[in-house]
Amino acid sequence: MVPNDSKEVEAKSGLKNKEDIKLQDIWEVYDEWSSCGVGISVILESGESIVQYYVPYLSAIQIFIKKSTSSTSSHHDDDDASTKSNDKNLKSDNSCCSGDHDHLYVQFYESCSPYLRVPFLDKIIELAQSYPGLLTFCINDISPASWMSIAWYVFL
Repeated sequence: MVPNDSKEVEAKSGLKNKEDIKLQDIWEVYDEWSSCGVGISVILESGESIVQYYVPYLSAIQIFIKKSTSSTSSHHDDDDASTKSNDKNLKSDNSCCSGDHDHLYVQFYESCSPYLRVPFLDKIIELAQSYPGLLTFCINDISPASWMSIAWYVFL
């Protein structure tokens, strides 16, 4: 259950333009799934149908910011303090590059065993305390080199 494209995110968030989508809008698509799980019908060998629930967990993420974003406030954030905080985090990071134009903003790899992990949205909020751009950057600020891995585990 991953958003197929920006249209699904736009529909759930009420946004009309792709340029207006913030990372926070993407995370919010996972809100209900993170809390309640996603029900998937499973047909057993006996022919009986059951519903199994899966919950998303963040396994890993790397967000690269386009170089022009790190020197300007093109992420449409009206709060100057937040913008300065985002720029500070960009500069304080080791600035690993994915290319000549991108800077690594945040990198996270989960090391806990699957059933000890924090729910997806809770982990994003936890990471956003140190990396506020996870909530404020717009899609156009994010490099195509960015990625995330989400593991779906059975809700017990």
